[in-house]
Amino acid sequence: MWGATRPKKNLFIAAINLQNNLIALNPFRSFLSNRGHTAFHLIQQPDLKSHSVLEAQAVFQLPDFSGALEDYFTRARLGISTFTIAGRRSASHTHEFPFKVHVWSKVAIQGRQFHNLLLPNDIRTIFATPPSPDSQWKFGRNDCVLLNIDDEKEWPHSSLEGHCVAIVKMIFSLSYPANHANRPGADRFLAYCERFDTVNQPPPPQQYAHLPCYQAWKLYYPDYFSGCYVLRKALRSSGAPFGDVIPISQFRAQVAVAPRLRNTADIHLTPYNVMTYASEYLLNKFWDKELWYAFENADPCSSPAL
Repeated sequence: MWGATRPKKNLFIAAINLQNNLIALNPFRSFLSNRGHTAFHLIQQPDLKSHSVLEAQAVFQLPDFSGALEDYFTRARLGISTFTIAGRRSASHTHEFPFKVHVWSKVAIQGRQFHNLLLPNDIRTIFATPPSPDSQWKFGRNDCVLLNIDDEKEWPHSSLEGHCVAIVKMIFSLSYPANHANRPGADRFLAYCERFDTVNQPPPPQQYAHLPCYQAWKLYYPDYFSGCYVLRKALRSSGAPFGDVIPISQFRAQVAVAPRLRNTADIHLTPYNVMTYASEYLLNKFWDKELWYAFENADPCSSPAL
């Protein structure tokens, strides 16, 4: 028997309606990316409220957090609108800030369908919880996202070009005192993310060069056997993870990252520690059909423009 189907929730409509609400909380709990192809939603109240920067830094075990915040403000003052996870850390890690940090444990994200940009995708939830030694998520529950780092490239039709993969370690907003005149960064949600680098793999064997699809392997070479891109954690010269503060509006999609296992699998790896202990990963394009279309560079000719 077939019954009525439940309509898919549309975060795009919620975000547009909220823009006209004069009494809505700032930053808006529902909002759009710059080009309007991705929608976001957070619950009204934060999970951790009114923490100092150093307190949040300690809870999430991110010694780089305060320096990343200072670098974020420096780049914003220079007029940068699209932020990247790159560059040397120029600020002190003990800098005092005039605001408190509100922390959220998750954010809902919704994109548009690859072959019809008028239709929304399913909603995904991105988690970013702190380490908890007394739970199974000992190292924290942290999902991976695709970040836009080039205004000229727009997901999903740009595929991986102009984007990078990152793991979300903290989702937060800034809360200034009521009498504080200048409030940079208080109008948006931010995230501390750590970058993955895409590692080029050997191209397909020359014996297949005569095939039409051989020339489609460009920009980045994925793993030949799985067809998935190979990722490795980006590290600073000190060996620390390469992290920075990024506006959530630069998120484009949640992605699945799986450990790249060779020969013998490490028996100590579990779903709860693999993002900490594995050295190489595969960007799993088979996790979602819309991701598969994007990473396979499927023909978007039938997609209407917005």
